[in-house]
Amino acid sequence: MKRTLVKLIYRFIFSIKYRVKVKKDDYKYNRKEPYFIIGNHLFEHDGLLQSIYLRKQPFVLVNELELTSKVKAYWYKEVLKGIVINKDQYNIIALKQIKQRIKENHSIMIFPEFESSLFGDFVPYSLSLAKLIKQQSIDLVVVKTSGAYLTYPRWGKGSVFKGKIELSYRLLMSKEKVKLSSVEEIHQQLLLSLEHDDFFWNQEEKYLYKPKTRAVGLENYIYYCPVCSNHQTIATKRNSINCSRCGEIARFNSYSLLSGLEFIDLSSWNQLQKKALPNILSQAVFTEGVMYSYDRRDRELTNLDRVDIEINPLSKIVFIQNRDEELAFDISKISSLQLIRKNEVVIKYKHIIYILQVKDPMLLIDAILFLKKQ
Repeated sequence: MKRTLVKLIYRFIFSIKYRVKVKKDDYKYNRKEPYFIIGNHLFEHDGLLQSIYLRKQPFVLVNELELTSKVKAYWYKEVLKGIVINKDQYNIIALKQIKQRIKENHSIMIFPEFESSLFGDFVPYSLSLAKLIKQQSIDLVVVKTSGAYLTYPRWGKGSVFKGKIELSYRLLMSKEKVKLSSVEEIHQQLLLSLEHDDFFWNQEEKYLYKPKTRAVGLENYIYYCPVCSNHQTIATKRNSINCSRCGEIARFNSYSLLSGLEFIDLSSWNQLQKKALPNILSQAVFTEGVMYSYDRRDRELTNLDRVDIEINPLSKIVFIQNRDEELAFDISKISSLQLIRKNEVVIKYKHIIYILQVKDPMLLIDAILFLKKQ
């Protein structure tokens, strides 16, 4: 009863904050039999938003590191039913829990991208999810979300009031069809059904989001100026995206689409900055932030103080200096690299997990991944 009450409260809050439109086919979402429900992951509230429109609460897979946030930990304990996974390893315990919950007639909600969208588009994933679906052979439902990224992008400082969000639930495959389909066929059907880019969606939809501070925070994810080809020169104010050398280079219009450049979307801009990495990494790159160590046993963070960070492309080492010592991370030995929440980069090195809350999280991740391949 407590969980139902809290969900109703969140449903009321979301109805005030957003303009939510829900579409469902004639599939019985309140039935007792379990099903997989798979969704694209456009903003941080997805697991909560999609589940409150289902009468029976599914179990939601959640990244272990997200639970270091007290707010997220509360959601998955008091509001949602969470199954904790570790993104960087084979999750035997989580798989056992999934199978057990299905035996108990509970449905399972999975966002295969695991992290909310960085640039408003959908990121393809491996065959492992299709293998799990094939193995369990229960009905397969998809929920496709549109508009959530334009309402509240991951890097943003706040959501657009009454931003339009569409949720479309539909039965993709019955359990009989799942049994007859190959893993590859299930995988392709999922990719096709969830493929989406919010920017191109609203180019057709033409919903007026009318943002006030849409650009603020984008400098954490966009580090390359397409006009002068310099990096770490991006600054933002309200809806304006500026370069310290070029002045205003772009802005978000009333539809939350980019104007002033040859493209309207951030995914295209991200592709440009990744192509520029060889030039950017012709010399050392510097950033700064705060570093934490993470203890998996009690899910606690230890503050290791403010740090200066140097990514050295010649030695292929990330140097991290705080007030007490300098750490040197051999890039080839860095693992579990991921971005959680807005600007927290996770690095595993010599069996220790560090979380770096940094000024340039996307540049740090892109640079490490690029140098690992060299």
